[in-house]
Amino acid sequence: MTKKRKGIADIMILMGMIIGIVLIFFDFTPFWAEGDTYRVVLHTHMYGMSNALDGAELYVSTSLDYSVYQAIYDALKGFNSETVGDGNTIPTNEEIQESIRRNIEDNLVKYTSAAYSFTQDYNVEIPRYTISLQDELGKLRVTTSTGDANMSVTKHIQEYGLKEDITIKRPLLPENVYDINYIGILEIARERGQPIEEAFQAAFSNANTYIRDYAPITSCSDIKSCSDDLTVEFKEKLIRELESPYERGNYLITPEILDASVTVELIDNDKIIRYKATATQRVTINETGLFATYYPVWNGSEITFDNLRLVFLNEASETTTLTP
Repeated sequence: MTKKRKGIADIMILMGMIIGIVLIFFDFTPFWAEGDTYRVVLHTHMYGMSNALDGAELYVSTSLDYSVYQAIYDALKGFNSETVGDGNTIPTNEEIQESIRRNIEDNLVKYTSAAYSFTQDYNVEIPRYTISLQDELGKLRVTTSTGDANMSVTKHIQEYGLKEDITIKRPLLPENVYDINYIGILEIARERGQPIEEAFQAAFSNANTYIRDYAPITSCSDIKSCSDDLTVEFKEKLIRELESPYERGNYLITPEILDASVTVELIDNDKIIRYKATATQRVTINETGLFATYYPVWNGSEITFDNLRLVFLNEASETTTLTP
């Protein structure tokens, strides 16, 4: 009887041990499972954040390309008397390059000032870039710098009662070499600028000859009508002589008379007649033919593909005085 009771007691102890082990297992398993799940969630977010940084790198590199195209397009097209201050000045390589550099920085800010969004969960903060340029035999090398700033993405995680902010940072300094020979357009402008100015002066000389020989003040009913008549004749003459497009290598030069006028004055008690002629000519130089390259740009009204062009002004005036 005693042995039987002892056997039952041993069985009870064994069963108690088994039940205890089972209870311990079930009591701690949820914590272990929650810990594993949290680690899986953490790794999933880190994987998503890494992909977000990868996407941001592609976005910034593409943004840099578009910023360069637009910057060169605007710098060449916008270099006229309003920006330079002297309509007869064709910009130097240094002036154009500095204008391009500023334009690239401004354009890149427009693309990257807001965070780059990857799905709805990750927003990458992009630093502000400073641009440096270097001309390499007609090609333009563009490099970037940000000081100590990096791309960064932060995710706030709150799972199973645990809270954590995860931040991943990555340096990104995109650079590229662009086969855009904007210097070639400047060289053509300087080469053709002098003949254009010479033709301009020849037109003034012809106009003054016309004024001196064929349009004395005595043939006009009054000074205003004389000025108006001479202005019409003078502008038509300039248009005939100086508005013919012509090609130079791979470039098309297109002159255009924007304004022309002749004013008549009587001075020194009407003993001297002064004729003053003024005119403004806009010259556009752009690539043409099979070698023309077109870039995706904003032309002021729409996004389109356009080629690079340089626009500058020739401004001149001539004064003729006659004694009746």
